[in-house]
Formats: sequence, C-alpha cells, structure tokens
Amino acid sequence: MNVARINFSHSTHDQHAATIALVREVAEEMRRPVAILGDLQGPRIRIGDLAAPRQLEEGSDVDAAHVVCSLAEVHLGSGEAVQALFPLLFVTLFLSSMNMPRNLIEIDWFRTVATINPVSYLIEGMRSLIIIGWDPEALALGFGLGLAIAAAALVAASFALKGRLARA
Repeated sequence: MNVARINFSHSTHDQHAATIALVREVAEEMRRPVAILGDLQGPRIRIGDLAAPRQLEEGSDVDAAHVVCSLAEVHLGSGEAVQALFPLLFVTLFLSSMNMPRNLIEIDWFRTVATINPVSYLIEGMRSLIIIGWDPEALALGFGLGLAIAAAALVAASFALKGRLARA
C-alpha cells in the first residue's frame, strides 16, 4: 500500500488522529513510506422545501449556497425555483477561466465566453493574490466586479423586500 485514504466526511478528529497514527506506525514497522490522502467533503446540493422561515443560531455555519437559495426562495416564493438556479451556477463556473488563465485557453469560442463571463475576472483576481502575485489590473477587475455584484444584489434584494412588505 502506498497511500492511505482517510474520509474526513465521517468520524471525529480523535478517530482520524488514531487512524493516522496507526498508518504511520505500520509504515515504520514495514519500512515503507505511506502517504496519507485526506478526502475532504465536496459541495453538496440538497434543497428541500424552503417555505418555512429559518432562524439562524449564533455560531451556525452559513455558506454562499444557503444565502443564494434563501434569497431566491424569498424572491420567487418557491423552493422548486431555487433548484433551477444550480445548473446555471455550474454552467457559469464551467465556462469561466476557473481551470486555466484565459490566455492559455486554446479554443476560440471558449476563450471568448470566458472573457465575457464575469466569474473569470473574480477567479483571476483571486489567482493574482494566491498564485501569480499582485497584478493590479486583475485585482481591480476582480474586486471591482465583486463589489458591483454585491451592490446589485443588495439593490435587487431591497426591491424584493419592498414588494413583499407591500403585499403583506
């Protein structure tokens, strides 16, 4: 065995530590290197009926998918409508420069779509911070677009809330 895979979606930290210690101990006895592969939980899309109000408790986790789903459910009034948003999200991510920079995309139509896609600029801004170095143009475009999207979302949410309050 060259690699021990540990599924971090199950068990506790103590159980994982014990498993890792056991793998290290056996590898040392066998005088063989054994890598440990931590299998992290990927994204989950589980949407049920969202018609009931939800109260967040202090210390509870909230991710972007929950926020988007909740806003969409409030605006559209239907949990089913929220499910229709996810294919659009995945297509938008796929048709961006998520996997490689736009200048390295060889397929013309794909590069054109990635150039038009605002997600590409968000990703390239983050790529600039983490991988490439501080590219002022990529940072300005990425964070500027992020702020513009946040502002547009706040305006749209306020109009939706105003409409809901007027009907109530």
